[in-house]
This record gives sequence, C-alpha cells and structure tokens, in this order.
Amino acid sequence: FSPEVYGETSYELVQQMLKHVTVSSEDTFIDLGSGVGQVVLQMAGSFSLKTCIGIEKADTPSRYAERMDVFFRQY
Repeated sequence: FSPEVYGETSYELVQQMLKHVTVSSEDTFIDLGSGVGQVVLQMAGSFSLKTCIGIEKADTPSRYAERMDVFFRQY
C-alpha cells in the first residue's frame, strides 16, 4: 500500500507471543499501525476481550480494515 509499510506480523508469531502473556475479559487490545487489521481480528476471534482496537494512519489499509470489521462482525 505504501513505502511506509515495514512488515507484517504473521498469525503464527502472534500465537507464539500470546503464550507469554495472560489475557482476560477485562483487557483491551490496541494495535498501533494495525494495517488491514488482521492482528486485531485475530485477537478478537481468539479471546473474549473487553475491546480490540486497531489504529492505522494510512487511508487504504484503514479502509480495508473497516470493511473486514463489518464482515467479521457477521460471525
């Protein structure tokens, strides 16, 4: 989308990181530079969290993330 993109976080890497933290239903997950929101949706789908928030400054990935959120909420 942009030359500012410096990498993506894979599903597998997020799963490995989560083995080292305790997550509860009172927690809020915030992803700064969330791109299209795949990690935010992974967290929302994997855990019963209070809130999951993605913050993205680039317009194109942000629009994709908003569309994915609408689709995700159908399930």
